[in-house]
Amino acid sequence: MFARGWWKRPVLGFIIFFLYWNSILAWTDIREEPSVSIFLSGVCPDGRKAEEILETEAGSENPSGICFYQDAGLKELSDTQYGRTSQAPAGGLYGNAALYDSRLNGFSGEDRAGCVIDEKTALDLFGTKEGEGRPLSFDGREYTVRKVIPWKQQMILFHPEEKENTCTRVFLEVTGNSRENSARQFMIKYGLTGVLTDGGFLKTPVSAALMLLPGMIFVCLFKAMASERKKYGFQNASYWLWTAAGFLLAGTVLAFLWRNVRIPGDWIPGKWSDFAFWQEKLKTEAERMKLYLMFPKSVLQTENIMSGLISVFYSITAFVLSFLW
Repeated sequence: MFARGWWKRPVLGFIIFFLYWNSILAWTDIREEPSVSIFLSGVCPDGRKAEEILETEAGSENPSGICFYQDAGLKELSDTQYGRTSQAPAGGLYGNAALYDSRLNGFSGEDRAGCVIDEKTALDLFGTKEGEGRPLSFDGREYTVRKVIPWKQQMILFHPEEKENTCTRVFLEVTGNSRENSARQFMIKYGLTGVLTDGGFLKTPVSAALMLLPGMIFVCLFKAMASERKKYGFQNASYWLWTAAGFLLAGTVLAFLWRNVRIPGDWIPGKWSDFAFWQEKLKTEAERMKLYLMFPKSVLQTENIMSGLISVFYSITAFVLSFLW
């Protein structure tokens, strides 16, 4: 009924392609988190303790990258040259800032006079997104903007001079070990307690949603191939055309899965006869996902969740509309 008008199928096909293309673009916006995030509880370290841990770790045989984070609250920012003001949530960082967000690479932990802001804050303060090198002030101190990053929310990050405030979160580099073990060993080593939150799971379900439409197309191609073979046998050119299209699509999907979907080592049971492994693992992952969504997010994590939801929405919408084509 829907497809009686000659123009309706091409228009619907264009809409499906447009939606699916945007789902792919949103999927590519999901960035890999450069570290594992731990929300500290109990006795949280202040700035002095955080720097002691950083010095101890730097002097160890196999040092791990660490970035402590303290929530500095909402700050009133001022352009010291022209008096323009803006408000933005602030965060203090001790250690390797690139573990909080890889786009902070080069923002040295020794730089007490610098800060990093988002584009909207730069536009509010300076009238331009090109704010590198411009001065701003808050809490009675003046800072120089080292970077302007296109975050999707307002934020200012700096390296605190004061050491009294507590750090509520730590971002830990993981090298050659599972995230859970790395976080556990780090907390035991320095007498800390906390909850691990990990967004590494995010890209897998989003990738699965991206497979819905190609799966539908593959089923249609398989039906067309079977129909041509039933009518004309193997000698008909249409049969081989549909077969080639099906194999091309299947190869593309398999290549995508091979390049972008990874099975972590801790998802492989020690014994294949351990049938309770998967049940416990899925329960653990569901709990981790709940904690990840419940706790406050870094800017990168917020952006990843937004991109993931957009991608899933476009993918499912394109898949549903394909039934009408």
